[in-house]
Amino acid sequence: MSNKERLVEALNNVLVNSNNEDVIFIRNNLDVLSECNKDTLKKFFDEMLVKEDIGASLKALVKSGVLFFLVPELERLVNLEQPIKYHQHDAFNHTIEAVKYSENDLVLRLTMLLHDIAKPDTYNKDEEGKITFYGHGVKGEGMAYRILNRLGYDKSVINEVCMYIRHHMDYAPTEKSFNKMLKELGNDIGKVDKLLKVKLYDSYASKGKDSDLADNARRIDSEYRKILSKYQR
Repeated sequence: MSNKERLVEALNNVLVNSNNEDVIFIRNNLDVLSECNKDTLKKFFDEMLVKEDIGASLKALVKSGVLFFLVPELERLVNLEQPIKYHQHDAFNHTIEAVKYSENDLVLRLTMLLHDIAKPDTYNKDEEGKITFYGHGVKGEGMAYRILNRLGYDKSVINEVCMYIRHHMDYAPTEKSFNKMLKELGNDIGKVDKLLKVKLYDSYASKGKDSDLADNARRIDSEYRKILSKYQR
């Protein structure tokens, strides 16, 4: 059996059970991944992202090196500091937590995986030590578009994921802001619902689901949904 054949076998094995031997083999043969069929790699990535045990799946993706092989832009988030007032993790581990909190939906998991992809490019720390990432949603939209297009996703998936990334820091729970959100999301109630979920996952990943920050995020989500309910009647 060639290394390429063994690698494909290891990828298939990991989909069933993240055996450490297979994970290590993949990591030691990352150069061979470039020889694999693009559809094979995308199928593996998709199936890993929608596994029920997403925590174990993400661990295998990271440990095997496949995550950074397919999305090298994510490696720049490792050890990227964030404001301690709002975050307990660096940007990469915040991203991992956000994916773990998200429900089993490929669009939502891709969104959480890439929602902060532009933070390294928008990072700023002033003289007083205040850290900001102004505009990372808008810049992240363009980066995510290029990444997802490179990986071979359909335009419908790309456009939806990019839309959520662009707007994940936008809007307020008021009628005026909600109407703007609804318009910018194509008057699609389903997409509004998903964006609200994205906002919650992001908050949960920041300080934990039981934090004051998460409590406030749930309160805001409730206000959003009271307005949303008027459109669902």
